[in-house]
Amino acid sequence: MENKINYLFSSVDKKNGFTEKQALCLKNDIKNNSTITFITSDFNSYEKNDEFINMILVFFKKIDIEFKKIYTIDNRTNIPSLKTIIADSDVIYITGGNPQRQIENINKFNLKKLLNNYNKIIIGVSAGAINQANKITYWDNEIITYEGLNLVNIHIYPHLDINNIDNLKEILLVSKYQRIYALPDNSFIRIQNDNIEIYGDYYVLG
Repeated sequence: MENKINYLFSSVDKKNGFTEKQALCLKNDIKNNSTITFITSDFNSYEKNDEFINMILVFFKKIDIEFKKIYTIDNRTNIPSLKTIIADSDVIYITGGNPQRQIENINKFNLKKLLNNYNKIIIGVSAGAINQANKITYWDNEIITYEGLNLVNIHIYPHLDINNIDNLKEILLVSKYQRIYALPDNSFIRIQNDNIEIYGDYYVLG
């Protein structure tokens, strides 16, 4: 039986790791000694990717989740092995970074079809959460639009700061182009077989 689970995280705190609510959900869904694959954003930044992944693995260990096998997908990856890597993975973690650069790298490696056929756990953080939607719209000194992974029916907009006027203007502008779920950093969405659970504050616009 399929048990597809998609996580859309606005952020993971780089000092404290997963929040209590994030940890409770992850511990319920992820079995110890599973296999995890990280899909990075900048496929050329090997040192930065390794440092980030090691940090996330420490955060998992803090909540008593350890992995028996860890893969990283960037330009060091043997492309013919990708199908085997994805099939072997119990968890796929799509990192943050520049959303458009990430989707360009994912498309370059022809990962979209593999991810659409994957029916286990996908965790997307910031850019990795944005890119799980079908149509992507965000602001980067101009309106950026492109086709996403089409894994979920929700387009999130991360890092909402209701005390930041420029951030609010950006979100309102993007919401004119499509419906978005704006999430503060501690909020996240868990979707299991199309059942949507939202944890923390959120705002729907558009």
